[in-house]
Amino acid sequence: MTYNKYFTISPDSNPGKIHPTMKKGIESALFSILFEGKPTDSTVKQLTASHPKWGSRDRKLVIGAVYDMVRYWLTFCAALEISSKQTASIETAVSNYLHPAPAFLHRLTDFTAAPVQQAESFPDWLVGEMGHEANSIMRELNQPARLSIRVNTLKVTPSQVEQWFTAQGISFEKHPQHAELILLDKNTKIDQTQPYRDGWIEVQDPGSIAIGKMVNPKPGSIVFDTCAGAGGKSLLLAQMMHNQGQIICADVHQWKLDELNKRAKRAGISICSAQAIKDVSDLDRWQKSADFVLIDAPCSGTGVIKRKPETKYHLNPTRLNELIHLQSQILKSYSLLSKKGGEIVYATCSILAKENELQIEDFLKSDHNFELVEQQTLLPSRFNDGFFMAKLKRIN
Repeated sequence: MTYNKYFTISPDSNPGKIHPTMKKGIESALFSILFEGKPTDSTVKQLTASHPKWGSRDRKLVIGAVYDMVRYWLTFCAALEISSKQTASIETAVSNYLHPAPAFLHRLTDFTAAPVQQAESFPDWLVGEMGHEANSIMRELNQPARLSIRVNTLKVTPSQVEQWFTAQGISFEKHPQHAELILLDKNTKIDQTQPYRDGWIEVQDPGSIAIGKMVNPKPGSIVFDTCAGAGGKSLLLAQMMHNQGQIICADVHQWKLDELNKRAKRAGISICSAQAIKDVSDLDRWQKSADFVLIDAPCSGTGVIKRKPETKYHLNPTRLNELIHLQSQILKSYSLLSKKGGEIVYATCSILAKENELQIEDFLKSDHNFELVEQQTLLPSRFNDGFFMAKLKRIN
């Protein structure tokens, strides 16, 4: 039946007796995510950790139910003819997810012929920002994300990692474009494996790899990763530089930089220098010194809705405009780090033009010291999340 796309566990096979704590757990998680603005992934982890007596089947059902209902919250509420903005709707929706009524299933089936935003549960205003490929983007963003790992070629080769997975009976798929990437089932507990503990691998999306390859730093370069976070891209750049040169990894969150330092040590990387900053002025002493500058700007996260389905409901036009303004400020400020002939890569995990192409157009109109070298939009697919990246070169 076509309504099966809305259910991790098929409604054709009754899940049987559901313990009250499981149902209450699902309802509690949905309340936290939909009405308190909490992230889905951390909410689910906290929920399952607080119920250690749940078996693997129970955890699978609970996690599947939460993700399904967040992904399709507007659709479920429309099919049940209840308000998506009232907390009282949660209990009704959960009850029908676990033991779906025939009328509910019939209406879900009808939605497959409805406008895509109704079937895929996207708010109208967000669909209007997505452009002419909105329909295919929405469908893809509701597909579960896969786990992508990057092989640390400073330590091992991809074939060595593949051989280890094969020996352990862990199924995997090679990425068709990036030899150093391996795709796994999302439920693989990768952080408990020997390759992860020994620094052979890191979790990293193919889109993130594409951003690093657009930067394309050379060994011995001076590189600034200006919104470094926990350092996923910093470590990739260090690998590309054969651990030769200097990467200044700046971020406003010290705890993220602490994680970066741990990951760098595990990976055997010594050229990443974590720099905690309060604002961009803390980097003034490095103006016009960088060969390469990566600006992985704060953004709407619309390209990673596969992983963070709550984004559809937490984001609003006011917040989007705030982000656009912040991106503009960051781009103008961090561009000062680039020396003449140096390159900047501005990147987001957004698929909205206002944060991407239009942001670059506005910057180039206001600053004639730079020219556009290339830009690329990666639409979400079965292999990657959605990303945008643009390379600029300082000419004056």
